[in-house]
This record gives sequence, C-alpha cells and structure tokens, in this order.
Amino acid sequence: MSKKEIECALDLCRRLPPQNINKIMCDIIKLKPDICEPLLALVDRPLTIRKDSDGKEFLTCDYNRDADSYRSPWNNEYTDEYKGLLPSQELRELEVRFNEVFTAYTDLYYGGAYSSVYLWDMEKKDVNNFGGAILIKKIGGGSNKMVSGWDSIHIFEANKSGSKCQYKLVSSIMLWMQLSNTVGINLGGSLIKEMNQTMSLPNLQSHLSNVGSMVENQENSMRGSLSSVYFEKTLHIMNTLRQTVPKKERDRQNAVIGDLAKALARKSSESSPKSSDQY
Repeated sequence: MSKKEIECALDLCRRLPPQNINKIMCDIIKLKPDICEPLLALVDRPLTIRKDSDGKEFLTCDYNRDADSYRSPWNNEYTDEYKGLLPSQELRELEVRFNEVFTAYTDLYYGGAYSSVYLWDMEKKDVNNFGGAILIKKIGGGSNKMVSGWDSIHIFEANKSGSKCQYKLVSSIMLWMQLSNTVGINLGGSLIKEMNQTMSLPNLQSHLSNVGSMVENQENSMRGSLSSVYFEKTLHIMNTLRQTVPKKERDRQNAVIGDLAKALARKSSESSPKSSDQY
C-alpha cells in the first residue's frame, strides 16, 4: 500500500456520483484490498437508516457503531441487544437535549428530515471535553421521475478552558439527484469544510446554542457553495451548448447592452466633479 494509491482512490471517489459510493468503494477494494481500512476511514458515505427496539428510526455511522451493532440516540440501546460502549450519564442527558434541538432544526430548515446526534467521552471523561456527531438525512420526494438526497455529517470536538470553550467542527455534505432511467441524468457532489471557533460557556447547556449556531452557519455557507459550484456551472455549460434565443436576437440584445454601457459611461464622466485646478 502506498500513499499515492490512497490519494488516487480518494480522488476517484470524489469525482464519481456520491449515491453510488458504496459500490465504487467495493470495486476499488476488490482491485486493491490492502487500502480497505484507510479508504473506509477517509471516505464519507451516505447515511443509512435503521430502527431501534422501540421501532423508532435513527441514522447510523461509524460514531455510533460498536462491533456490528449501532446505538440508537432515542433509547440509548444497541441493535441486536448488543452491550456496547455508552456515554456517561451527564453526557447522555446533554445528548438527549441535542437530539431534541436538531429535530426542531430539521423541521425548520428541511421541512422534516432524519436526524441523530451522538456524543462520546474523551479520554479524560470530563463532560466539558467531549466529541460529537450530528447527522442529517433528507430524501427528496414528490415525483416518481426523480430521486434525490442530502446527507450532512458534522463531527465536532468541544474543549473547555476557563469560561471559554474551543470548538472544532468538520462538516461534510453530499447532495445528489437522479432523473428517471429514460432521461439518464445524474447530478451530485460533495463538499467538506472545517471551522474553529472559541465561544463563551457560562453553563453546560450553552453547548447547544454554540454548536447549533456553528452548524447552522456552516450549512448555509456550504449550501451556497454547492449551488454555485454544481448548479450554476451546469446551467452555464447547458447554455453554451444549446441556447433558447436565436443568434440574431442574441446579437441584437448584446448590441443594446453595449450601447447602454457606453451611454452610462459618458453620463458618469460628464457628471463627475471638476478637479480643483479648474477653479
């Protein structure tokens, strides 16, 4: 296994449709089995949905997995009745509040979506120093001709020092949409962004507002980036390939725009104040 092989595999995963990432990774691992572990650790995959023993749905990832079982954020139990690692009692109470807050957050920004928040103790097992994963998944509906999905994965660390707390947030968003097979159009992409911020922490519950505002700002910023990079670029390419306005009409419009620009430039130069040496 070489660093170059891992970099090539990561580059390939970034360039192919995120909704097919599991199959893509399986194919890569078949070709190069020795890069399996680093590849699985470095590549984000679309979130999967499971049900706990109470029948409530939750999202799964490596951060709520122990062996082959997954912990539910709702009843704090592992699937298959597995007895795995659990957060401390005080951290579990904070985790419950985080899940309540982000359920409301997804209702506000997504119009309803799956969300799960998991917190874990750091080595010192101090409630003021912990890690967390905030997972959000939205499955698009409303049309039998198109399927779409949005997956947000926010991993953060909180380290308190005095009355301040330093947060490190790494966010990954995967967005994709696929039209029916008769059309055969796929559009998708992913984006990763990191944020570091130090904020005041008067009490333990302040983690909710601090982390919540960071995730909100991060998602708004990344959504704008995805829109400009993927959708506006796609529209630009489509316009260069096929115009809806005939060439003669476009030439006429461009000529009018040019005349207006010249007229505005003359108007601006005529109305500008005279220099002092003219008085």
